[in-house]
Amino acid sequence: MPADNMNVVIIDDNHDDLLRVQHCLNQILGEMEITYQIITADNFNSLSPQPHTFYVLDIDMPGQDGFNIAKVINEWQPSSAIVFCTNHIHLIHDAMRPNTLYFVNKSNLKEQMTLAVRKYIANRGMAEDFHFQFMRKSYSIPWSDIICFNTDGNNMQITVVNTPAPYHVHKSMKSIRDDALKNHFISCSASYMINLYHIKKIKYPYIYLSGDNKIKVGRRVIRYVEEARLSFLLRL
Repeated sequence: MPADNMNVVIIDDNHDDLLRVQHCLNQILGEMEITYQIITADNFNSLSPQPHTFYVLDIDMPGQDGFNIAKVINEWQPSSAIVFCTNHIHLIHDAMRPNTLYFVNKSNLKEQMTLAVRKYIANRGMAEDFHFQFMRKSYSIPWSDIICFNTDGNNMQITVVNTPAPYHVHKSMKSIRDDALKNHFISCSASYMINLYHIKKIKYPYIYLSGDNKIKVGRRVIRYVEEARLSFLLRL
């Protein structure tokens, strides 16, 4: 995603609220001189999801569970970021997620939305894509959509969300290590690097990842991964 471009989706089934949020973001992004595109929708099902999207999600929508919508976004588009809008700020504690940027109180919309946008801009470098060749085709996949890397002989396997089989590419783990570390991966063995976004559960002797993937490791690695995951979750 170009550094000066921003893809924004507002989901709200209240027309007045939707227009208010849209007007607010037009002001903020215009003042910050950011090139952007805003799409509005009254539900998530009507959208054609794209990676690297700044979602503004009203969690006060009657008849819709905003947290379930957020869960779907997290599972299918981990490279995207979510801002929750609410009149009930106590709901914060029920919805913290690694890629949740901010909770915006509708009574203080512009000030708090501005903070969320600034935070998004400051952290967007983490959402760059990983490029590789597979079966003579070029691929560009968000780092946060990658569950893990592991060595496979002289090649490397790339396991990606919602993809039935890993990609086998002619790359070494060493060649991607520095970039992977910058994008929230950690080494959990000589042959595996895993994405902290995609750790679902840690229970010795396994680390359970998205997509029913799991890795068997020793007790020392379990402790190391637990500490790394806690630091990652607390970073926001």
